[in-house]
Amino acid sequence: MELTCDARSLYKRLQDLPPDADARPTLMGWLDEGLEAYRAFLKSVATAPAYPVSVWYPSASWELYALSRVNDVLLGQVWPRGQVPVHTYLEFVGALGMRTVASTCFDPFLYEISEVIQADDPAEPVSVVGLHSPAVMVGDLLFSRARVTVRAGSDHAVVGWADTSALYWTYCRQGRPTEGWGSNSQWQTRFRRDYRTPEADLLNVEGSDYVINSDCEPLLSLDERIDLLRHRCFVRPPAHADELCADDLRPYDWYLVDRRT
Repeated sequence: MELTCDARSLYKRLQDLPPDADARPTLMGWLDEGLEAYRAFLKSVATAPAYPVSVWYPSASWELYALSRVNDVLLGQVWPRGQVPVHTYLEFVGALGMRTVASTCFDPFLYEISEVIQADDPAEPVSVVGLHSPAVMVGDLLFSRARVTVRAGSDHAVVGWADTSALYWTYCRQGRPTEGWGSNSQWQTRFRRDYRTPEADLLNVEGSDYVINSDCEPLLSLDERIDLLRHRCFVRPPAHADELCADDLRPYDWYLVDRRT
């Protein structure tokens, strides 16, 4: 599908703005130039099946990745720009035909932990105490997880791990490392595709290595591998943390059909 304006061009325009400039005129100007075509593109994304992977053209995945880079800028994850006002963000994603979603309880499919308040009771479950940005979906496809502050016991999420350990499948986050996601030609990086269906969450559907297989990473237990795929980071220290090298850990081909019980 021919796009009058692509997300990569919008990213460049946003990066060219002074750090304290109002981003809304740039966003609305870009939408005015090619909204109809871009909405049609995202509608095709929303209606495309998760499988088979072969129905997905690389260019569609690359475009979603570029749009995710725009999303990082709007959410204040790319220094030195701050987060755009919530109403501007909602106006932009709404104009594109995306929808925001929320959950009454903590959900790693929808929520990315940005801060942890450690509970005294190690067994206390994770609860959301602050929402910093909404989760956004395109049909059943997850586009952006919400950034949240949580309260949790150390059996579930640990300060210094859940909120500051390296994020995988992520290009940039202020205040925490990201682990080398992206091809050598950065704008030809495929977008990680996760889907929420009535039966299951389909995580990283373009992966080729089923996470339940023990040879994915022998130093990680099955629960640790599944947690890493769900949260895109370690939320607790793995048992063999001293032996693991984050630079050598490559979970990008892992996938999981996470069925509802």
